[in-house]
Amino acid sequence: MRILVDAYVEKNLGDDLFLKILFDRYPSQVEWFVTCDSEDELKAFDTYINVKRFNKKTHKYKDFDGVINIGGSIFMQSGNWWIRQLFNRLTYAIPMKLRSKPLFIIGCNYGPSTNQVMDRLNHFFMKFFATDISFRDKESYDMFRDIKQVRYNPDIVYGLETEKFANIKKNSKKFGICIMSFSDKRVNNDFVDKVVEITKKLCEGNYEVEFYSFCEKQNDMYTYNKIKEILGKEYKNRIKHYMYDGDLTGYLEKFSCLDNIITLRFHSLILAQIFDVKYYPIVYSKKTSNILHDQNYAGEYTEIENVRNLNVEDIISQVKQSNHCLNSNIKSEAVNHFAEIDKFIGKINQ
Repeated sequence: MRILVDAYVEKNLGDDLFLKILFDRYPSQVEWFVTCDSEDELKAFDTYINVKRFNKKTHKYKDFDGVINIGGSIFMQSGNWWIRQLFNRLTYAIPMKLRSKPLFIIGCNYGPSTNQVMDRLNHFFMKFFATDISFRDKESYDMFRDIKQVRYNPDIVYGLETEKFANIKKNSKKFGICIMSFSDKRVNNDFVDKVVEITKKLCEGNYEVEFYSFCEKQNDMYTYNKIKEILGKEYKNRIKHYMYDGDLTGYLEKFSCLDNIITLRFHSLILAQIFDVKYYPIVYSKKTSNILHDQNYAGEYTEIENVRNLNVEDIISQVKQSNHCLNSNIKSEAVNHFAEIDKFIGKINQ
């Protein structure tokens, strides 16, 4: 069986985790062909002999048994970018539809969108071209719940197998801070200044401060360099920075050692929860606040636009006291994103 996978492959930790969970679920039944610009973007899957790059010059859509569009924020408005996204999906959706082959869209949220034309066209696309759409937040599901093939399940990464990390000892003196870059200069400067303030306070308390970046291509290194520059030589040996480079296991091992973290990127929150790391969320996108609301999260969080107002001592105290418990069924519910794919691959292999 040959399946085309449309995904974001730019060495982004969250998206690589999606793909790892997908590929590990069907280890021998499928040849995966991933849409990407270079082999280097598939570095995280070098050891998977059945994972290959999709090449438009040599591969034809008609030769695939189905398509899986997997990702998180894959229905973004972002100016007119959504038009290009929709056109790209149609390039494989139409050949699949004409040959009665399935298109699965899993793991995503919708928007945010203020464009009714975008919403209507995507509604039409999902209704007439998608075999199955499994959203990761209830708000997105509610927008399209009139489409019979639309479902809701918690984020795919909640289904990550974590047994290999179970015996890794946590270090109570490690304090993580997830960082990223923002296009809004004021917001980025406010975030950098606040992280510098938090870092100094933590170092006064003899903590080891570790910065976690999930995607170099999205300018995470720029933010770290600004933080490091402001902190100066005095703090050079008191901080560490981990940029995700495609080594999934190594990166998760470091993350799972943490006892406390200030989360920012969407999957820094998810990983903190599944690795039982105490956390305080800074929210830069509605996709994160939607997940917290879906979980009936009772703790506090701060939206990135208000980061300058954070009280450093309060946030450190709140991280240490966080005790939000996940639904005990969340792993099995997350795995349910693959329910229709399971049926399809099982049917083909009978």
